[in-house]
Amino acid sequence: FGSHGATVRHHDALADAPFVIAADLDGDRREARIRLGAPIGSAAVSRIAGAPLIESTRLEWDDRRD
Repeated sequence: FGSHGATVRHHDALADAPFVIAADLDGDRREARIRLGAPIGSAAVSRIAGAPLIESTRLEWDDRRD
């Protein structure tokens, strides 16, 4: 959903959650820190998205940047 990201510190309780609802971020548009969030299950994410989740792996190479 866009090119922006959000993180938590590795020792944060949310660090191992596969999905997180973020209620408060620090405002950094490139890599925001989640200040307040809650874990959410994959079934809830599917309901919110209106479609089942599909996991995929993708690798891209930028020849200009090597």
